[in-house]
Amino acid sequence: MKVYIFDYRKFKKQLILVSTIVLCALLFSTLIYQHQAITTTAKKYAIYKVKTDQKVVALTFDISWGTKVPGPVLDTLKEHNIKSTFFVSGPWAVKHPEFPKRIVAEGHEIASHGEEHVNLSEYPMETV
Repeated sequence: MKVYIFDYRKFKKQLILVSTIVLCALLFSTLIYQHQAITTTAKKYAIYKVKTDQKVVALTFDISWGTKVPGPVLDTLKEHNIKSTFFVSGPWAVKHPEFPKRIVAEGHEIASHGEEHVNLSEYPMETV
């Protein structure tokens, strides 16, 4: 004949441990599911205006090729004491480092215009 002894304290500790592990697993999986739902369903929109009571304009330029335009544009901005943001592509900045240096030296801001120009019309509408 076998005799089983039920140790309530040991059972209680194991029950608490298992419950804690299950609760953490549920919480973690919920957080991952919510993060995936947010990142996969969120649409990307360009910011083209911001509500403000001030009368301001944000002047930006995209530079990805050539050297004829940046010099005269920088001269005109300097002449009128206007600051701007220049969106510069990586390959152009590497090929013409003197312009990004001048842009920064004259107090303008540089932002990323990416590494290459992509023709978005070649991609399905769902991915754009």
